[in-house]
Amino acid sequence: MISIKLFDRASFSTHSLTLIAILLHNTHFYTELLSMTINYQSFFIFLIIFAASLEFWLNKRQINHVQKNKNKVPVEFSNTIKLRDHKKAADYTVAKTQFGSFGLIVSAFITYYLTIGGGINEINAAIMITIPTNNTI
Repeated sequence: MISIKLFDRASFSTHSLTLIAILLHNTHFYTELLSMTINYQSFFIFLIIFAASLEFWLNKRQINHVQKNKNKVPVEFSNTIKLRDHKKAADYTVAKTQFGSFGLIVSAFITYYLTIGGGINEINAAIMITIPTNNTI
C-alpha cells in the first residue's frame, strides 16, 4: 500500500486546520447552491418557453378556426350581420391575433432578459449611479 503525505500536520495550527475545514465545507455548500441555481434557472427558462409555446399554439388554433369559418355567418347572427362585415371582423381578428403572437415572443425575450439575463441588476446599477450617496454620519 502506497501512502502519500500531502502536508505535515505539525506545520498547521489548529486554527488553520479549522479554517481549511470551513472553506472546504463552504465550497461544497456553494457548489450545491450553484447546482440548485442552475436547476431553477433551467426550470424558469422551461416555464417561459412552455407558456409562450402554449399561448402561441392557442393563437394558431384561433387563427385557423376564424379562417375556416370566415365565409359563413353563424345562423344566430345571420339576420343582423352581413357577410361582408363578418369577413371584415374575421380579418381583424386574424391580424390582431398575429400581432399578439409577435408581442408574445417579444414579451418572452424581455422576461428572460430582465430576470436571468441580468436586466434588473443593470437597471438597479443605473439608478444607483444617479442617486447621490450621503456618506457623512
